[in-house]
Amino acid sequence: MPLQRKIDRLRAALADAGSAAVAFSGGADSSFLLLEAHRALGRRAVAVTVRSALCPSGDVDAAAAFCRTIGAAHEILDFDPFAVPGFAANGPDRCYTCKRAMFSALKKFAAERGLERVIEGSNADDDGDYRPGRRALRELGAESPLRDAGFSKAEIRDALRGEGLDAASKPPAACLASRVPYGERLSPELLARIGRAEDVVRAILGGGGPERLQVRVRAHGAAARVETDPSAIAQAAAKCREISAALKAEGFAYASLDLDGYRTGSLNETLPAQAAAAESAGPAGVDMGFANIDIDRLRRQGMCETVYGEGKTAAQIAAILRAMREHGQAPVLVTRIDAAKSAAAAEAAGPDWEYFPEARLGRMGAPRPAAPGAEIAVVCGGTSDVPVAEEAALTAETLGCAARRVYDVGVAGIHRLLSRVETLRGVRAVVAVAGMEGALASVVGGLVRCPVVAVPTSVGYGASFGGLAALLAMLNSCAAGTAAVNIDNGFGAGVLAARIALREDFR
Repeated sequence: MPLQRKIDRLRAALADAGSAAVAFSGGADSSFLLLEAHRALGRRAVAVTVRSALCPSGDVDAAAAFCRTIGAAHEILDFDPFAVPGFAANGPDRCYTCKRAMFSALKKFAAERGLERVIEGSNADDDGDYRPGRRALRELGAESPLRDAGFSKAEIRDALRGEGLDAASKPPAACLASRVPYGERLSPELLARIGRAEDVVRAILGGGGPERLQVRVRAHGAAARVETDPSAIAQAAAKCREISAALKAEGFAYASLDLDGYRTGSLNETLPAQAAAAESAGPAGVDMGFANIDIDRLRRQGMCETVYGEGKTAAQIAAILRAMREHGQAPVLVTRIDAAKSAAAAEAAGPDWEYFPEARLGRMGAPRPAAPGAEIAVVCGGTSDVPVAEEAALTAETLGCAARRVYDVGVAGIHRLLSRVETLRGVRAVVAVAGMEGALASVVGGLVRCPVVAVPTSVGYGASFGGLAALLAMLNSCAAGTAAVNIDNGFGAGVLAARIALREDFR
């Protein structure tokens, strides 16, 4: 498609936006998006620049200068990535975790100012290193007009050149955390040192304007590995002593020059070897004597280990949560606990602890924001089944689903269920929770087209045998697409329903 056609398509889409917060880093992509959004919406398009320890020096000032140049409204959002559980641990999911938290804050910021949409500047070329961030944005409902219109990076730069804007030649940038290998702990001091080191290397290389030169200082413990544009490698080698002295002045013990030159995602080159080493070494764990915590489960399964609270003392639960918090595990569920155990857990977990007494479930860390379209329904036969149903619903919500609740609609008054059928349709999975004879799951299975996860409960009189009668009924269901979990296993049902609803996003 010709460039002008893409521009026309973009302008038409932006004109229909109403009002928008434009995630504005100051790079070429977001600069072009902001320019067109400002033309389409005027002051109803507000550039929002996130200021944090992740930003290279001068980025916020440069973003503000661009907004003044085109006359766009500009606001700054302060964001602390080190307040995000797991960020400082710097696992391979760091970008995804951080982006989710950052864009959640941006969405809240936009809503407080009455802005209808959040748009960002991903384009059709953004892949590889950009994939975790794109996935987070997609799950949070951020819109990518440049990507939707099919713009390539080269086309965006051509369009900016046509406008006579310097942003056309601004090199790609990435957050300072991308300079540190996965698994090496991050700190504000380390990121600040890296930022200063890059500034000083650019200043030493000088020449045609240091802001136009790509420089990365990758921190490998006490060593600094310098990457720069291939055209500048010879110049850097000629000034190696000066660069080394400057880096040592910033606190690095050793300095080296990468002869392959600058390339995006160079730290990802070690990931296959790291993964192989992790597999050969076995799952990562923390041996506490009374418990061996699995801190590798997030990488393997997409969710942290859940603590089964029944049979554990309050002190043991608190100690486990402290260890999980130290290793960046969040959100963490603790199932089957009472108020006394929750109080002990709250002291260990800190201010981000929530307790849900009806479900006897606690949660450390905020739930993942609901992914677009990832919706389930939880239906139960009677109010006695609600604790198990709530355990299922809260588990699915923690993993990033929205849950519709349809309670006390058992088959003894089947009209109650039939009046709520439309609520059960249009979701990706239904959790059907029932005791007594367990007929609810079969009835629901015959009314909906999505998978039904049946949960028998121990509710019932003597011949229900503590839920066995309902379990056998659900296992023998004649409704296709219905499968049963164990008695009272709301947690297991919630996880299974979430995996169905999130599909490929659950990884």
